Amino acid sequence: HGLEVADSTAASKEEKKNDQEDDDGEDETNNASTTTATLANMRERCDRLRRQGEVLDTIGQRVETTLQRGLTRMEHSTTRLSRVLHLSSTLKMMLRLKFEYRKVQGSGLD
Repeated sequence: HGLEVADSTAASKEEKKNDQEDDDGEDETNNASTTTATLANMRERCDRLRRQGEVLDTIGQRVETTLQRGLTRMEHSTTRLSRVLHLSSTLKMMLRLKFEYRKVQGSGLD
């Protein structure tokens, strides 16, 4: 009777071992498919980030071009304003000299 218990216990252990080996095979298959899915997701994410990077590069170039164009316009405007201020200063000096000339002429000091 003791031999039968030992045999059934050995058979039970063997079944468990076979079940574990089957489970390990399924786990490896599941791990492989999960890894493949993860890699595919990572590749899609990398592609999306690359495309976003390209779009941002394009936007950056357009912004830089727009800023450069604005800077050039401001430089031209500043140059013109500088000329206007210089002419205004010259005109103011001329008017002041004309006023002083009339003042001296009116006082009879010639």
